[in-house]
Amino acid sequence: MAKMNGILMVDKPTGVTSHDVVYKLRKHIGQQEVGHAGTLDPLASGLLVLLLGEGTKLSRLILSQKKSYLVTVKLGLLTDSWDTDGKTLIEEAVNFSEDQITKALNEIIKMEEFPLPIFSAVKIKGKKLYEYARSEQEVEVPKRVMSFYDLKILNIKPDEVQFEVSCNKGGYIRSLAYVLGEALNSCGTVSYLRRSGSHPYKIENALTLEESLKLSVEELANQRSFESVEDILIDYKALTVSGRDETLMKNGAIPNEILRRMVYDQKQVNKLQKDEYIRVIGADEGRLISLLHLAPNTKPKVFRKFNK
Repeated sequence: MAKMNGILMVDKPTGVTSHDVVYKLRKHIGQQEVGHAGTLDPLASGLLVLLLGEGTKLSRLILSQKKSYLVTVKLGLLTDSWDTDGKTLIEEAVNFSEDQITKALNEIIKMEEFPLPIFSAVKIKGKKLYEYARSEQEVEVPKRVMSFYDLKILNIKPDEVQFEVSCNKGGYIRSLAYVLGEALNSCGTVSYLRRSGSHPYKIENALTLEESLKLSVEELANQRSFESVEDILIDYKALTVSGRDETLMKNGAIPNEILRRMVYDQKQVNKLQKDEYIRVIGADEGRLISLLHLAPNTKPKVFRKFNK
């Protein structure tokens, strides 16, 4: 069976974990190297970007991109997990005006720090927060810098609001719901969550989990929901190497000649204070050898080496 190297876009159903999806696909394609680029809670549905084979080496790159969601927040309700899968702690009748909810949402979207949900995998003193919660141990829950943007309010009821929003890596929609409730002097809990995008990937191109488990490896590789490692990196600048330089690059070293060829790129990175990635292509076989990382005021490094 051929090995898959790249990403596969899957529309995760509610009621299963991201790990469940990984396990099912790993078993289906007979390949251990399967991961994902951003967990979705069991309550949530939508785009789960699966990393396959050499694609797992790009997890950090893909995880750092923005993610977009369709959200419904139930107001006047608070659970221990800050979503409706959790245990109810507070339930009260509320009757907010459209103006109150709109104003509160537009204000909190500007905030920089949000509390972390106690049911999250963030580690405090070497232990995950959800482990403290499950063992009913007390722990001070820290705040984290989170960026929410591209807010679009879709529907408002006296006790509920539906909206679209995007966030960067490390953002928790449950935290946004909790703080919205606080801003209204009440409480708020996520009752519906669907990931519509994980830049540059969109839910429209995803297969359902059921569909993906019916297709062979060869069929999956020909779906628009699949992108090879080469496809993923196609927009990055390419550097072709040959001879001794190609041999050294295959072994993970960056020859002096290649460093000289990247002097201008490094100067631009320093000037703009913005990271850049460069593909290294071997002249002999025309295959992708590695991905180089150029960061401001440091020497270029091999970000990932590819064995395919």
